[in-house]
Amino acid sequence: MATRENELSTIEQQLREDLRGADQEINELDEQVKRFGETLESAEGADNHPGDDSDRLAEQERLLTIRSQLAERKAEMEHALSKVDDGTFGVCERCGQLIPSGRLEAIPFARYCVECQEIVDRDGVAAT
Repeated sequence: MATRENELSTIEQQLREDLRGADQEINELDEQVKRFGETLESAEGADNHPGDDSDRLAEQERLLTIRSQLAERKAEMEHALSKVDDGTFGVCERCGQLIPSGRLEAIPFARYCVECQEIVDRDGVAAT
């Protein structure tokens, strides 16, 4: 059976890989949003149906929403990696107990153990 240190090291590697992937996805989304903006500007005044412009704007809004969600996830990953650096990765930010490795494998940027996450979700309060 792997030691906790080995498990956390594996999770950290996956977290770093996921962070690189999130960076790449955000860059790709930024490019797509930029292209939509350029397409919209070049189409202004053209004989476009108003619905076409609406569809383009809706797609751009969808991309921006996805980008925002990815940026939030990226920030969570960066926070988790800062905890690796300061030696507190895998420790619940609310109660100070170890977060089970299985939870970290599922959600590598988890801040809380399951019990504290339920309290935070229910009450919206992270501090004890």
